Amino acid sequence: MITTTCLAALWLLGAAEAGNAATIEARRLASAPQDSKLKGVFVSPDPRRVGLIARRGAKEFAVLDGIPGEEFDAIASALTFSPDSRNVAYVARNGADQYAVLNGFRSEGYDAIQSPTFSPDSLRFVYGAAKGTRRYVVLNGRRASDYDSLTAPFVFSPDSRRLAYVAGKDGKEFVVNEGAVQEPFDIVLQPLSFSPDSTHLGYVGLQGAKEYAVVDGVKGTEFERLLQPVTFSPDSRHFAYLARRGQTEFAVLDWRKQEDFSRILTGLAFTGDSRHVGYVVKQESGAAVVLDGHRGAPYDQVTSGLYFSGDCKHVAFTARQQRKEFIVVDGMKGPDFDSVGQLLFSGDFGRQAYVARQNGKSFAVVDGTPCEEFDRVGALSFSPNLKRIAYLARSRAHKWLVVDGLKEPADGEIETYGFTPDSSRMWFVEKLGAKKRLVFDDAKGADYDGLWMFTFSPACDKLAYVGVRGKKSSVVVGALESPDYDEIWALAFDPKGLVFNAREGNDVWRVTMKLD
Repeated sequence: MITTTCLAALWLLGAAEAGNAATIEARRLASAPQDSKLKGVFVSPDPRRVGLIARRGAKEFAVLDGIPGEEFDAIASALTFSPDSRNVAYVARNGADQYAVLNGFRSEGYDAIQSPTFSPDSLRFVYGAAKGTRRYVVLNGRRASDYDSLTAPFVFSPDSRRLAYVAGKDGKEFVVNEGAVQEPFDIVLQPLSFSPDSTHLGYVGLQGAKEYAVVDGVKGTEFERLLQPVTFSPDSRHFAYLARRGQTEFAVLDWRKQEDFSRILTGLAFTGDSRHVGYVVKQESGAAVVLDGHRGAPYDQVTSGLYFSGDCKHVAFTARQQRKEFIVVDGMKGPDFDSVGQLLFSGDFGRQAYVARQNGKSFAVVDGTPCEEFDRVGALSFSPNLKRIAYLARSRAHKWLVVDGLKEPADGEIETYGFTPDSSRMWFVEKLGAKKRLVFDDAKGADYDGLWMFTFSPACDKLAYVGVRGKKSSVVVGALESPDYDEIWALAFDPKGLVFNAREGNDVWRVTMKLD
């Protein structure tokens, strides 16, 4: 007896042998009935499960793990998988009634269903529901207190133990934090933010013309306008926000108001170790960086945000003084140029690079040393091992990928490029007219309308990608090419060759592409 999988493999093998060098095998993952029209394909996070939405006549239905579900007048949402990929939910409609459908089981009917959401651990499932003038939160199938209004999104803490949302009653809005109603306001402003350790919740409430930050139910001093929402440090021990009162703007750190300025020019940021916090301000004599509450040297302009090192020991930015621009690292000013930009640092700032412009020419400055001049330079990148550097350059009609100071010419515009994961080789995509092609190790690939999903073999000697021609896509590696499909995703190397998921018509396949 020949199974469906075998027949599929034989059919696809024949297609490969007829028009492509690649040999493939395929296993059907899912299929919508042939008398239906496929409306959407949805993939689980792992991505081993595939869900479909299809329409047959006047009815729509989901297909999960190859099994068609209940038919409805409409499926009114995407299919939403839980983070662990074990559960799937969607909103369906029959007549005027809407239902939350979880793993094939539908809820009672409501006038509307809102924002079905899984918790990060996938053990809790919540949605909003409306019936008449009443609004409900339904958590794990149980309906909570009714409200006059309910505002998405529903926000779980990172550990999934707490659920927060905005509800309204009697003309007021309030936050409900794991069932506990907090102080009412005229309006509660999004977002609701949990700290990384899940123990703190922050947001802003509006009362009349005044706004208030609220952290763990405690209301701060009034201000007129929020500039940056309540932001928690990575270790969750500190919080901060930016606000305006009258003609001044200021930061608040752990309820302590900081110095007033005429304007705060960037967002406030914590370092990864939570020990430092900084932002850029405008003052009477120009601009300055404020780090840990201390205002730094004044400049005519601070022209970038703050760059903190991965080890949290260094900070950098660009500034302008007397019509010259330069970088500043740990308070030390670099050389003057007409302009600078595109700062690039290794995690410990041991390697530094940026683009400078002087007298009409552009060049990279790498570890303090200016490189060759061009008309234009950009897209600087260190290799994964940080030993090499590359960037794009052009002069008049000539275009290059410059790697460690050596110029590799390109026939067209270079759209993207990169190092192999082991840092030994380079690849780039060049555009010639309306077509694009991959160049890898000096080998030029075929022309396509688009290229994406670049994937390396474990040994970094092969680069696979998806090539698009018209409405069809194929997988390409070297001189080998798969048959065309309507959609392709989940491309990866494995011991058998290349594996990927693909859709052709109403069928979804798991495809293995042989590289021998």
